[in-house]
Amino acid sequence: MERAAVLIGVRKSGGLPKLQAVAQGLRDVADWARMQPGMSNPVACGKNTDGSTRFINRVEIITDSDGAPVTIERIKGVIKCLCASGIVEQLVVYFSGHGVNIRHNEYWLLSEAPDDPDAAVNVSGSVQLARYCGIPHVVLISDACRTAAEGIRAQSVEGSFIFPNSDADNEPGCVDVFYASSLGKPSLEVKDVRASAVGFQAVYTQALVHALSGGDPSLIETDQWSPSDSVGHVRAWPLLRHLRSQVPTTIAGMGVPGSVSQRPDAIIASPSDYWLSEVALDAGGKPAAFSGRMAMGAGEAGPPAGPSLLTAVQKVLARMFAGEPFTEASLLPIAVVKGGAAYPAAIQSISRFDGPTHFETGCGFKVFGTGVRRAIAATGVAELLDPMAGVLRLSGFPGPATNVLLEFDDRRGALLPAIAGFIATVVWVDGEIVNVTYEPSANSDRWQRLSNQLETLRNLRSVVAAAAQFGVFRLEQPDNAAQLIALMRSVKAVDPTMAVYAAYALHDLQRTTEIIDTARFMRDDLGMCMFDLCMLTRRPGVVSEGTRTEPMPMDVFPAVPVLSQGWALLDALHVGLPPS
Repeated sequence: MERAAVLIGVRKSGGLPKLQAVAQGLRDVADWARMQPGMSNPVACGKNTDGSTRFINRVEIITDSDGAPVTIERIKGVIKCLCASGIVEQLVVYFSGHGVNIRHNEYWLLSEAPDDPDAAVNVSGSVQLARYCGIPHVVLISDACRTAAEGIRAQSVEGSFIFPNSDADNEPGCVDVFYASSLGKPSLEVKDVRASAVGFQAVYTQALVHALSGGDPSLIETDQWSPSDSVGHVRAWPLLRHLRSQVPTTIAGMGVPGSVSQRPDAIIASPSDYWLSEVALDAGGKPAAFSGRMAMGAGEAGPPAGPSLLTAVQKVLARMFAGEPFTEASLLPIAVVKGGAAYPAAIQSISRFDGPTHFETGCGFKVFGTGVRRAIAATGVAELLDPMAGVLRLSGFPGPATNVLLEFDDRRGALLPAIAGFIATVVWVDGEIVNVTYEPSANSDRWQRLSNQLETLRNLRSVVAAAAQFGVFRLEQPDNAAQLIALMRSVKAVDPTMAVYAAYALHDLQRTTEIIDTARFMRDDLGMCMFDLCMLTRRPGVVSEGTRTEPMPMDVFPAVPVLSQGWALLDALHVGLPPS
């Protein structure tokens, strides 16, 4: 298999602290990559100005260690050449540096960030473009923090894409993304208090290289049809499970205070037979040689890692898929991970079922947690019945839906759809909207037909919405995806936002066909489509001659994404927003 690797290291971003372990991490990953078969010969990438063939290294390192800033242009130039070569079948892109999470989207900060808001990598948008770059398998590895951006300057980071906007007719490939930590958590540089001579270490990168190099024989798989082969492979799912166990255990064994933790995460979309590393085996099927810089997990390893929040959510969803009754006890696995009542409290805060269940017009809003100063409907009339309680009624709009601008007490606003025959519930907590849901108005025919599904809907919605709020709503296994799609479709006529959550989970798995089916299902039932759902059916590429963006169809509501993570995908999918 033809392979290449682009390794990016940024020790210093703007005024942020200099990272000590970036250089060593780059060397370790580069040593592993260069030992992989076929990674030594260069790739021909077009012509130089003098007409000679331009070559690029299979393992290309882009770093600020030499004093030159790491820029988007440097990264894009290398990746564009590799994509254009037409021979690369797997590309690994590794990043070590500062990272932030803004509106549930990942950004890698380059040298000039955050002063220059474009001097960052928009990871979500880059993943979307990578699928159509012409390389069948792309692997992004991020040893960076995923904590919320602090301050106005950091919040203004928009980032850029590192993959070319290739022809959308390309056969879509698979993109796997490995994160050093879970959402909202830092990726740690740890100084071993028992062996200070070791210096600062990027624990995730160290564990990653150890595993990819064959340091743990249990991860190495041989092809079933050729068990006597002299090579074995390390595949994505076993690697993720190993890292989730190894990294927290290693940190605990270093004598770091117990409040410090790090649990790796990943979004794996490639088939189970795809592999990330090739390891030479001896006659006994063991790794023939291992040159890892440090042994992992030896000595005082510390206590084993506890269950992750993602795992706990998956268990709750699995019980719901199996048809088990939903009770407070159903949330116990999640409550344990979150440290008591934190997660159930979050579920209760976004699961508001009180207030009016119908309006004479069959359409309206209920807002909890803040008052509403005013409401403006694009068509029809929005009447504030109780500004303090946030109750308003919609009437007189033609068609299945209309856009409504809500202005809250603190003068912030939100653009949301009013859907004929539905009551929308908006939950406001600590200065932001944490959930938007819809249920049929109790005086509608739809409610009469579907009221027996409300309990199922509310239970599912409570878990899914809270999991999404914590960034752990994930369909990790194909069976989960199939079950969730079936369950979502069974309640989609009760709350269209469930289809939006499902679409984002399917988007992570790069299953566009199911998203298209879900959008078609919604249009057939409601005569409209939610913005995010319609957006996620699109593919990158120039939409028409000389045109970079294309507006949404007239039956799409609202005029912008409903979930915050949708904003990072607008440019990658060439979505044109209305000028107004």
